[in-house]
Amino acid sequence: MKTKKIIIGLSILGVLFISLLILFNLKNISSNFNETEGQEKTVKVKVYFNNNIFDPEISCDKVFPVEREITKEENNMRSTIVALLDGPTEAEIEAGYYTNINGGVFINEVLIEDGMIKADFDAQLLKDVAGSCRVTAIRAQITETLRQFLKNAEVNISVDGRFEEILQP
Repeated sequence: MKTKKIIIGLSILGVLFISLLILFNLKNISSNFNETEGQEKTVKVKVYFNNNIFDPEISCDKVFPVEREITKEENNMRSTIVALLDGPTEAEIEAGYYTNINGGVFINEVLIEDGMIKADFDAQLLKDVAGSCRVTAIRAQITETLRQFLKNAEVNISVDGRFEEILQP
């Protein structure tokens, strides 16, 4: 009889212990879910466009920043370039901002290597691009947008891995 009571007591303690573990784990799962759900961290960055109001003479290499809020990621440079490629908003267009970058351009890769920022785009970047002013403007938009991540860095722009004569005036 005494052994039976001990077994029942241990069984009850075991059930209580398992119940507490389950409750503790559910609480952690729930709190982790609540922390990440709907609370994506964002960061403010700048993208650079030409502006015919700030620069009425249209100096090809003058670009002006506008602020974007992007989802914070491991590589914020990529998200920032995607925001640049999206172009100016309607309100920004009304304020004189415009882009010289073709629509539909895709960023293949952007990284910092040996103190240099390397940005590789698809061939759409160069499609029907002619004239030294437009080439200079595209280069300025990309370069200034990326230099916020590494001040005064050289920015090497490539297309599908090719660096030679890319965006040369």
